Amino acid sequence: MRSDHKGLFTRPIKVALRKRGIPFSDPSEIKEILANDGNRRALSLLRLCVHREDSLAWASLLHLTAGLGDTFFDYIYERARATHVTFGAALVAAHNEDYPDLSRTLARRASDLMTDTLQWTAAAELPPAMPDQGWGNWIAVFFSENSNARTSDEFRELLKKIDERMEHVDDLGRYLGQITPIAKDIALEKSDKVRIMTLTGSKGLTVKAAVIAGLETGLVPMDDCDPAEERRLLFVGMTRAEEVLYGTWARRRRGPTARMGRAQVDDRRQLSSLIRGGAVDSEDGLTYLDRMSSV
Repeated sequence: MRSDHKGLFTRPIKVALRKRGIPFSDPSEIKEILANDGNRRALSLLRLCVHREDSLAWASLLHLTAGLGDTFFDYIYERARATHVTFGAALVAAHNEDYPDLSRTLARRASDLMTDTLQWTAAAELPPAMPDQGWGNWIAVFFSENSNARTSDEFRELLKKIDERMEHVDDLGRYLGQITPIAKDIALEKSDKVRIMTLTGSKGLTVKAAVIAGLETGLVPMDDCDPAEERRLLFVGMTRAEEVLYGTWARRRRGPTARMGRAQVDDRRQLSSLIRGGAVDSEDGLTYLDRMSSV
């Protein structure tokens, strides 16, 4: 599909697949696991244990802290530019200087976060080398006994799978750097399952059969996107299939997907302008399935 905001598009598809006992995988679920607040916090804390001025880790923790928005980020970025240092280094320096020229409210919120985090990382006892059970298993156990970050069951299972693929590495920082790329490989690996993904996520893959859902004007192409880019994305999706390509669209939508794409809700929809007049005519779906089942 072109997009899947909050899973609105794929949720009914997954329900239907489960009812029929058809296994599926959704690579976007890996992204959701890594974006989970507790999981992000855990990884950020570990990154800071390895490197106290890790900019990405500090930025993630700041995003997860209520009341520290654009004003505070701009303040740190300006200090970083003025002193020619990284965001993380500028943040630690500002904390050590008690946040000069910053409002007391923001300074207090930032100070509470920084103090708690720096104390936690200083007290954390990390293994000097990779534990026998692997870094992923160690992280899963470590945070199951630690209240600073509530990791999810899915995240702990993912770490165990990563351990099975990761070569022996004693450097925790190097391990943390490999989590995202290896997780993506796991999500995109070939299997007997139906893979559910966006057109963008399908780049570089080849499959025997592909179904592109939601080929309606307002969804493909999206109204507020570059028409040339929308055409290119559809071409990417259509050329993934080696043997069979299907496209589906709805004249009228009900439920959550009715608000996707063009805001038409109960209005009749039109076949995508990128498909109309092509080599294959649109056909009623139920009629097509009846015909195919009798072949």
